[in-house]
Amino acid sequence: MQTIEDLKQYTFKALLENSIKKFEKEKALSLVDGEPISYRELYEKSLVISNLLKNSGLKKGERLLFIVQACHSGALCILEL
Repeated sequence: MQTIEDLKQYTFKALLENSIKKFEKEKALSLVDGEPISYRELYEKSLVISNLLKNSGLKKGERLLFIVQACHSGALCILEL
């Protein structure tokens, strides 16, 4: 994944994994009054949410509603979709 054209073929997970390789310790997400988290932390938190959804029995095509607060976890839920 080197050019903007390459982005069309990648999922969020693939983009995040690529970002970890290049920017593991760099800030990835920050809220106004919160501590920023790194790409590594973002990835690890996204795996928790991903596994939670997989283990919940949710199937592809089913609807899901997230009610989230303005926090890192809320942003991750939105990104996972």
